Amino acid sequence: MGLTIGNYIGIGKNLGKSWSSFWATRTPSGLTAITVSDTQIDLACYVASGIDGLSWERREIGGVFAVVGTSTPDEGVFSDTISSVVIYEYRVRAYKGSNYSPYSDIATAYPAGLRVSSANSSELISDDVNEFYFSVAGTDQPFSVLAVVKSSSINTTNTLLSRGDANGTSYYLRLNSSLAKPDFVIAGSDLTNNNLLYLSIANSITLGNTYRMVYTYSGSKAANGMKIYINGTLGSILTNQKYGTYNAMNNRAGVYVGRQIKDSEQGHFDIYGLLICNKELSQTEVTEFQNLGDISMATLLSFASNIKAMKIYNGVLSDQVGTHNGTSVAPIYFNKNKYITNSFDFLPARTESTFQSTFKNFKLGWFICYGMETYNGDEFNSKTSDTSAPTVFTAPATIDVHSWATKAAESGKIDYAILTVNHIYGFSLYDHKFAKYEGTQIDVGSGVIVPTYMKYDVGVTNSDKNIVPKFVTEFNAVNIKPILYYCLGYERNWFGKYFVVDKYGDSNYQYDHYQLYLIQRLQELARLKPFAFWIDMPIHHVAAVLKNIYNAIKSVDPTIGIIFNSGNNHDKINNGYFPFDGASCEESFQPALPSDTWWGLTQSYSSITYPVSKELVVASRKNGGTNYWFYSSSPIALRTLAALQGEYDYAKAAGVPVAISINPKLDGIIDEDQADLIASIVL
Repeated sequence: MGLTIGNYIGIGKNLGKSWSSFWATRTPSGLTAITVSDTQIDLACYVASGIDGLSWERREIGGVFAVVGTSTPDEGVFSDTISSVVIYEYRVRAYKGSNYSPYSDIATAYPAGLRVSSANSSELISDDVNEFYFSVAGTDQPFSVLAVVKSSSINTTNTLLSRGDANGTSYYLRLNSSLAKPDFVIAGSDLTNNNLLYLSIANSITLGNTYRMVYTYSGSKAANGMKIYINGTLGSILTNQKYGTYNAMNNRAGVYVGRQIKDSEQGHFDIYGLLICNKELSQTEVTEFQNLGDISMATLLSFASNIKAMKIYNGVLSDQVGTHNGTSVAPIYFNKNKYITNSFDFLPARTESTFQSTFKNFKLGWFICYGMETYNGDEFNSKTSDTSAPTVFTAPATIDVHSWATKAAESGKIDYAILTVNHIYGFSLYDHKFAKYEGTQIDVGSGVIVPTYMKYDVGVTNSDKNIVPKFVTEFNAVNIKPILYYCLGYERNWFGKYFVVDKYGDSNYQYDHYQLYLIQRLQELARLKPFAFWIDMPIHHVAAVLKNIYNAIKSVDPTIGIIFNSGNNHDKINNGYFPFDGASCEESFQPALPSDTWWGLTQSYSSITYPVSKELVVASRKNGGTNYWFYSSSPIALRTLAALQGEYDYAKAAGVPVAISINPKLDGIIDEDQADLIASIVL
């Protein structure tokens, strides 16, 4: 530990250096918080060398930060044990001796959520006499319940949500077992006296399908004040009636998901998201809910805020995000899976998204080709050979990514930069903390092949483990948009001699393991907040898998653009590979100007046409018809300025940007000859 003399460090090479200058390059950055379970949140950040450790802090929304633990500086990771299903915020700072760095930016962790599954489980979400009770002094108040659900059984009456106890009910929403149709009940007193409002709709529910349900009540004390929507469409009335002497909603405490206490009814739903709010929803708002995309705590919060319905009733109407009876309250979020599923669909923007409107104005980019191939010189490998071990990745322990960004910004011409995070082999430049790599394959009998687990990324090497976070941070700092390249194609450490496409349809091969691995890795990278992903070899996956990947990234941050490399398969990406935000074409497969339909590429889904941004990618080194993308100890000569100017002019004529390859060398320093050549292009 250093000796502190006033505001200066008094030891070794840091003698006379101020703490402010010391921390200027050592303050933790890129903090992410990933909810692993109801009891664990994993934190990760980028840390520089020269510190003694990290101090991690947590608070509830609106609360005060408190230290929850410290960790060594070896890896910027920490697992926090939690006990409450609430929203937490985190920050971290480094320390050396008794001196602390400034805090990182704040990262938010949303709860994994309560789980209500088809196994007759239920959850009590409130037992307060006022909470989620919508009547004041005999006057009913409007309320709505929104849910994303899948029903798995109608053997008994299937309750989604209820408020009540053994002696009576306030309201319940269910799937009527005798009708296989949704119904909605608001009770004025004990149900046996039939003082209630009742609505049942004629729309049937198909078991195993996922629905977005909205139950809404105007507070009018009339049966026609109740409505049920299914997937954005108002349900057709089967029965809508007021029974008995209904005067106002009965007050019976106990709000249950998946249960109705009085009649001992259980739920048989998988519930992915649930929001209770204090207003009647309009058709416009129901449509907005239908089009939300993924249902997560973040999207529920945003939606509830947009419709100004984030309220609870506790004597008076008050903000729902805050405290109620000493506990943080937020929209209830149920999450059956740890990653996005087919049940939730993000759709590209019908008009230009922010990503697309920004990208179309780009002119020139760097395609930074760096990775395993830089050091072992082996690109595709043969189809029957094994992948090189991570130990061949002998990059320096520190890579000066700051100098990359500085060089890129020097000319003022570079708009964006793409980094090959995960190329052909499946070796990743990112130190994945929470996504295991399915390594070698094992035949466990009867032709069933399962993966074993190992890390296959920069984290198991002695090289710089923070290249990717630094890339995003440093290029953003010089106003050059960072894009992460990720190849979906020939990940050989699991697949061995097989191409992905060779085994997709083989049920014994357990392809779902591979898809889960892809999604986990991409979601980790998405939390770094890149401008976009550049997805290579999408043609080796069916459209359903690509949709899952699109959804997975968008669920982390819907503003991230997703670019598919179409290679020489323009027609295939045009006719089947939905959804994506942009398409790239490699120079080797350049479509003709202006006749090739690729330049007018759009995508269609459910009779709706969506815009697509386009880009051209070219290599700065070429021999005959062969492109050379990565550094080589015996490099092919650089192409002439005239040749690259021609490529730029070609892209400009098509109205698209062009990204040109550039290589860090064995010492991790960008090839300045390449950089200067690209900078000489006349825009």
